[in-house]
Amino acid sequence: MMDAAVLRRHLDRRLAALRTERSEWEAHWRELADYIAPDRFREHTHQRNQGIKLRSKIIDTTAGQAAHILASGIRSGMSSPSRPWFRLVPQDRSLLDQPGARGWVHVVEERLRAILSAGTFYHAMFEAYYDLAIFGTAVVVVTDDLEDILRFHALPVGSYWLAAGPTGTVDTLYRQSRMTVGQVVETFGYDAASDRVQSAWADKRYDTEVEVLHAVEPRRDRKPDSGDARNKRWRSVYWEVGSHGVLRDGGMGRFRVLAPRWRVVGNDVYGRSPGMQALADVKSLQVLAAGLMEAIEYSRKPPLVGPSALRSQHTNIVPGGISWVQNLAESTLRPIYEVNPRVNEQMVLIQDLRQQVRTAFHNDLFLAITQMEGVQPRNDLEMMERRAEKVMGIGPVLERAKDELLNPAIEMVFTAAMELELLPPPPSELDGVPLEVEMQSVLARDQRMDAILAMERTVGFIGNLAAAYPNAAAKLDAVEAINTYARLTGAPPPVLRSDQDAQAQAHAAGQAQQADRVLAQVRAGAESAKLLAETPIEDNSALGQLLPR
Repeated sequence: MMDAAVLRRHLDRRLAALRTERSEWEAHWRELADYIAPDRFREHTHQRNQGIKLRSKIIDTTAGQAAHILASGIRSGMSSPSRPWFRLVPQDRSLLDQPGARGWVHVVEERLRAILSAGTFYHAMFEAYYDLAIFGTAVVVVTDDLEDILRFHALPVGSYWLAAGPTGTVDTLYRQSRMTVGQVVETFGYDAASDRVQSAWADKRYDTEVEVLHAVEPRRDRKPDSGDARNKRWRSVYWEVGSHGVLRDGGMGRFRVLAPRWRVVGNDVYGRSPGMQALADVKSLQVLAAGLMEAIEYSRKPPLVGPSALRSQHTNIVPGGISWVQNLAESTLRPIYEVNPRVNEQMVLIQDLRQQVRTAFHNDLFLAITQMEGVQPRNDLEMMERRAEKVMGIGPVLERAKDELLNPAIEMVFTAAMELELLPPPPSELDGVPLEVEMQSVLARDQRMDAILAMERTVGFIGNLAAAYPNAAAKLDAVEAINTYARLTGAPPPVLRSDQDAQAQAHAAGQAQQADRVLAQVRAGAESAKLLAETPIEDNSALGQLLPR
C-alpha cells in the first residue's frame, strides 16, 4: 500500500504523461469548439465559462444544429426514455419458457427502466451523444445517490484525461473540477483538507473555490483478499491542486466511468468524429456566410463619395430622407463603386456546403422523410429498406456505443439495484445464470431489418406454396418462427405465451376440433337415419327389392 507522498508522486507523474498525450488532440478540439459547440469544451480546466460570449466565430449555425439532430436521433433511436430499448436474456434462451423466469426477467427490466428514468441518465446520454458527434469522445461518470440510486454526469471535453488498457478499452480517467471550500470540507472532512482550505473554512469563506483532481485507474498493488476499499480493483483518489497530500484514497469494485468513442484509429485513446470530418466544410461555410453578409451590406449601404462642401452640411441618407443643398450639380452623393453581390450564386454554394455538413452528421438517417431526395417511397416496406441501408453506414458506431456506453450503464444499474435489494430474488432456474443485454431500440431493429424482411418473405413464400402443395406447410416451424420474429422486432415478452403454454393451448384446440368433428359426424349420422326412416320405400327401388315382402 502506497503512503500519501509516494501516491502523490505517482499521480503527478502519470498526469503529466496523460497531459502530453492529450495535447496532440487539443488544437483539433479547439477548432471544433470554436465553430460548432464552444460550451462543451474546457480549454483551461481551471477556468469556467460563466455565461461569457463564446460564439464569436459562428455565423452559420448549420453544424451545431446538425450535431444536435444526430445526438437527438441516436438517443431516441438507441436509448429512448419513452419506449423499452433493452431486454435481459439468459445465455440459454429456453429458460425464458419457464413461467417463473419469464416473470422475474420482466419485473427486473421494468424496475431498471424506472431507475434510469428517475435519475439523470437520459440527460447525460444526450450530452454524451452530442460530444461523440462533435469531438469523437465522451465521458460519463457514475456516482451513488441516495434518491436516484445512481447519478450520471457527462464531463465536458477538455476537463479529463484518458488511458486505455491492453484490450484498447478505456480503463483510466483523470479529471479536474472546481469545488468550493464548503464542498471540500463536507465531502472529505476538515482534517483531510489542505491548510489553505482549513484557513478559508475558519474564516467562513465557504464559497471560495479550489481546484480538485480525481483519478480512477487500475490498482496494480492491491491485495484482493483484503476486501477493504483500498484493495479494490480500481483506485479512486481525490487531491487538491497545489497540495502535498490526498483528500481521499478509496476504491471501486468496477470502473464507474463510461467512455465511448465514435471511431478509433489504431491505438488511439481518443476517438474521431463526424465533426472532424465536416470541419473543413464548416469553416468554409463561415467564410462564405460572412462574405455574403458583407456583400449584401455593401449593396444596401455602399460607401459614398461627395464634394467637400457637404462636410459642413447635414446629409440625410436614410430611406425617405432629404438633404437640402445650394448647388445640386456639385453636391450630389454617389457610391464609390457599384456592388454586384451575386447573391444567388453564393446561396447555391452555401446550400451545397450545408447539405454536406448535414450528411456528415447523418441527418439523412434521422430526418429520412424531411430530407429525402428523389422519388418518394411507395410503401412502408420500401421506407424500411431505405432506412436499413442508411443504418449500415452508422452500424459500427452503434455497436461501439452499445459496448462502451449502454451495456456497462445497464450493468451498473443492475448491480446497484441488487446490492440495495430493490430487485426480487431470481427463481431457481435462473439462480447463478448470467444475463445478457439485448438491444430492442428502433436503431437496433433497423440493423436487424434484413433478417426481418428475409423472414417475412420466407413465411410468405411458404404460405403461397402451400396453397398448391399443402405438404410445404410442414416445413415451417410456426412456434419458432413466431419466437424469432418477436425477438427481431422487439415485441414485449408478455404478449407471447411460453412454448409449453402454446403447445398445451394447441393440444387443447386440437382436441376441441376433434370433438367437434366427432359430434358433427354423429349429428350427420342421426340426420341420415331420421331421413331414411321417414322416406317411403318403393317396390321398384333397389332397396325395396332387397327387403322381404
